[in-house]
Order: sequence, then structure tokens, then C-alpha cells
Amino acid sequence: MKFKLLFTLFNVILGLSFLLLFFMPLPVLGWNSLVKFWLENWYIAGAFILVLGTLDAYFVKNWKLLRLLEHEDWQGLYDYLEKLRLKKPVLSPSRTKLYVNSCLILRKPTSINDLRQDYLQRQVQIPRSLALLLALPLILEGRSGEIKTFLAPYLKKASHGPEIGWLRWAYSFAQLIDHEWASAKENLFLIVGDTRTPLLQLLSLYLLDHLRGRDDEVPKILDPLSNDLRRRMTDADWKKHIEGLKEQVVLVLFMNQLISDARHWLEGGSVKPSNIAQEV
Repeated sequence: MKFKLLFTLFNVILGLSFLLLFFMPLPVLGWNSLVKFWLENWYIAGAFILVLGTLDAYFVKNWKLLRLLEHEDWQGLYDYLEKLRLKKPVLSPSRTKLYVNSCLILRKPTSINDLRQDYLQRQVQIPRSLALLLALPLILEGRSGEIKTFLAPYLKKASHGPEIGWLRWAYSFAQLIDHEWASAKENLFLIVGDTRTPLLQLLSLYLLDHLRGRDDEVPKILDPLSNDLRRRMTDADWKKHIEGLKEQVVLVLFMNQLISDARHWLEGGSVKPSNIAQEV
């Protein structure tokens, strides 16, 4: 449905609802009593008008943004948000997500890096929900030092939460690139012991298998969990699960090769230790 039509229908429906509410007591009370009733209860009408005005103001303020989204004009959306980024000290979380998504669609990873650096230089507190999104270019390029520097504060502040598992996984990924075996193992152990997300568990177990020959403790944790995961998840389960995660965790969209290798390993294939920094 066109945005303009939706906006019009929204106002018509709310307007008719208000008129119905306003005149509903008329058959019972009559005109004089109706006027008296609304004079005494004017705040009800005021609250209704305030709500309608607030919603309309939101639509008007974001009219251009919503029209660009309606037409899937990603270049126009990027240009619009880029101008806002240069004018304002910080974009709202929702606009930050839209900006990053437009950068990904247009293949402009350097713009995501610029936004992240802007926030860091201005000492803007980046919400944890945006951390993985803003770290995405670093992860895809395997820039391990920058990944750890950017994500470390989030891991220190919290040990649980919907995003913390993926942040910890990215941090462990960077540690493995830098051959920090012991620290990577501890972080991966935390993930597999805490997560209820099968794909995150699979990818963490797959990274752990890179450490199998370096630490005798790894097989004791790795083998029972991988066997259990293999029994629990069918091909259909994996497909449904992964497709659903792509809408929640943007990083998953760029992990096809790594996911394929991890699933092959889970079914009895070999791990590829030399390709860890190239598979994402």
C-alpha cells in the first residue's frame, strides 16, 4: 500500500472514530447535555487531538525517509542519511540501522567505518544493539585488532543478553586470527555454555575445533555438545533456523561459506584451520 494512501486512511479512520465518540451520547443526552458533557470532559477530546497531532507530526517529520523506504530507493536513502550524519552529532538508533543497511546494499563499507569512527571520536555511547552492525566491516575484513578494541568494552559491561553471544563470537574470531588460543577458548566456552541459538553454538564449536590439538580440555567440551547438536538439528531445521536469523543478525547474511564449512564439519567433515580469516 502506498505510504500517502496509508497516511490518509490513518487520519480518516481516526477522525471518524473521534466524531463517533463525540456524537455517541447525543441520542441519549440531547444537544444541551452533550455540550455540557464535553465542556466538563474536554480533556478526553484534548488527549485524542494530542495523540493524533503527535502521530501526524512524526509522519510529516519523517515523510521523505518513509517515501524513500517505500520506493526502496537505497541510493536516495543513503544520500539523505549521509547529509544528516554530517549535520548532526549522532543518528538515532533506527536511522543508524537504516544507514548501515543502505551502505551494505550499495556496498559502501567505508561509510560504515566512517560512522563508527565519528561516534568514537565524539565519544557517543553506542548501544550494544548496534555494536555488531557497526563492527561488520571489521569482521568481514578480518581486522582483528580493531575488532577487539571496538568490542572489548561491551564484553566487560555485560555477560548476558540477546546480542552478547554474537559479540563474544566476533571477539573470539579475532583472537583466533591473532593466535590468542587460551583467551579464545575461554570466550568460546562461555558461548557454548550459555547460548540457546543453534547456529551460534555451531559456529562456536567449529572455532573451538581449531583448538582441538592445542588444549586437552577442548575435546571434553566440544565432542558431547557437537554430538548433541547433530542429533537435534535436521537439514530442514537448519534451513528454517538460518533463514530466520538472517532477519535478526545481519552478520549471518555474509557467513554462507563459514556456515557451510561448519555444517560439513558437524556431519563428520574436516575443519579448515588455514581459512579461518577468509571464510567470513
